[in-house]
Amino acid sequence: MAGVRNPSTCYTQHSAMQRRGLQFQYFIAYFFQVSVKMNSRMILVFTVVAVLMGSATVQPAPSPNVPWEVAVRAVIATADLKLTNKALSSASGTATLIIPRLDKSKTIVANVTLKGALTNITMAHIHLKNATAGNPIVMFLQPRLNYSAKPALLDPPVSFKGTYSFISTYDMDNIINITPGWTLNTFMDMLRTGLLYVNVHTTSQPAGAVQGALDCPNMCLWPLCSLPSGLPC
Repeated sequence: MAGVRNPSTCYTQHSAMQRRGLQFQYFIAYFFQVSVKMNSRMILVFTVVAVLMGSATVQPAPSPNVPWEVAVRAVIATADLKLTNKALSSASGTATLIIPRLDKSKTIVANVTLKGALTNITMAHIHLKNATAGNPIVMFLQPRLNYSAKPALLDPPVSFKGTYSFISTYDMDNIINITPGWTLNTFMDMLRTGLLYVNVHTTSQPAGAVQGALDCPNMCLWPLCSLPSGLPC
């Protein structure tokens, strides 16, 4: 009869459409499962890589017990101060000059400790050993002066019996601008060759009562890495 479809044909057509619909649903479900597994694996891989990269780059923080001069990779120069005239005084002492690596700090520290007895200390300096040039001052220690200042006397002079210490801090200008044409490298070259010395002046010995040449280990070179293990360079 015209216009009437065969029921079996309709069933077959509907069954085929249903099968295709089910196949598409199965495909979507499988794709979702695979995607979830892949994403989980990718997340795991990225997590492992991030942990490994982090462990390779993170460095331990410096210990609070590390001395400042070690933390700033400083050159440490010392001088054994001795009398220039035993008949006029009975003092001795030590001087320490700490020059940090520039990428760590730009603060220079000078520390002088005297023992015994001295009367009327007027000045203390670091001099360049050059008699022809008059052994010029390259750093003011006592009184602590800026590089642009002229030498000055302690007012009043200092006398002691027992121990007398003083510490001064400086920036790089106090090294490179006192002597015209000098740079930090010039200063370090003079230090390496033993041409810098500490001189403590008194009223009775204006040329110097206690003196000592500055010396430092490892050719006065800044260390590339810290001495304690585990600290970053």
